[in-house]
Amino acid sequence: MNEQLKAFVFDLPQVTIKTKQYIEKYGASNVNVIPGDFFKDELGTGYDLIFSSFNPGGKAPELIPKIASALNDGGVFVTLQVPDENTKSDPLFSLDWNLWTFEDTKKGSTGYCFENSVPFNEYIGMLGDYGLEVFRTLDMKEGSRMVFAKKAGVNSGADEQE
Repeated sequence: MNEQLKAFVFDLPQVTIKTKQYIEKYGASNVNVIPGDFFKDELGTGYDLIFSSFNPGGKAPELIPKIASALNDGGVFVTLQVPDENTKSDPLFSLDWNLWTFEDTKKGSTGYCFENSVPFNEYIGMLGDYGLEVFRTLDMKEGSRMVFAKKAGVNSGADEQE
């Protein structure tokens, strides 16, 4: 709908095959795919928005600097994950989690948690260590939480003082 929009879907190669089919089906010619692995490949740079949803890197602290460096100053990082307290109480999350397998990635013992994950609140707290300031959180109906964090601009501190 927005002809000036340039969007990229970064995901595993086998996922981007299906993504390309959806792009063609809906005529989204301004959406491109970048096949890759969050843990092994570069995301690129110059993004105004990065959205991450339920992926293996969702609570992995080693990816925060990669995400921060990929964003433009003033860019926004949005992550949608299931907070740890919600995975322990819902048997459907556990069932869904136990049915998934991920090549070269070891799952943690609770739903939507990987071997390299930290608790969600700890992860969100770490965003600030890399210049990403949380400005909004939304609890979603299905038990997930969406967190919005903005990358500080080079002159953001000076701008606020004026």
